[in-house]
Amino acid sequence: APDEMERIEKKPTLNVQAYNYYLQGREYYFSAFSTREGLELATRMFEKALEADSNFALAYAGLSDCYSSYVINSFDPKKSWLEKAEKAVLKALALDPDLAEAHRALSRLYWIEWKTERAIKEAEEAVKVNPNYGEAWRLLGQWYTGICQYTKAESSLMRAL
Repeated sequence: APDEMERIEKKPTLNVQAYNYYLQGREYYFSAFSTREGLELATRMFEKALEADSNFALAYAGLSDCYSSYVINSFDPKKSWLEKAEKAVLKALALDPDLAEAHRALSRLYWIEWKTERAIKEAEEAVKVNPNYGEAWRLLGQWYTGICQYTKAESSLMRAL
């Protein structure tokens, strides 16, 4: 499909250093976000990516994930983390309204804030924008489970695989 080819060919940044920092941030985030040290390392890498390219939407989405994880993981329950997460993800969406990672990050933020319908809408938008985005399908399945829509949850979780 033309949309899929466009998404594949789209370069998130032309700055190689920014992209390397972003990849390191994602690595730290997915491998160690459950520890405060891992989360702090991921946060630093996304911040360095943005220092190298201040218009790097994916790095803002990653930073949003980190900020909200400080609250999710009970490292620091201050509401200011959620405000920072929202600011970062809205910046990502302002730079790239079709960025699936940003829609997924916003979905996660809405869920934390008990905005269930908005959380589901954003997760659905993430998989609409990128139907092959397993993490967004997993999150959507998790949200459907949370509201007892088990048929939709199973379908979404199967797509995640």
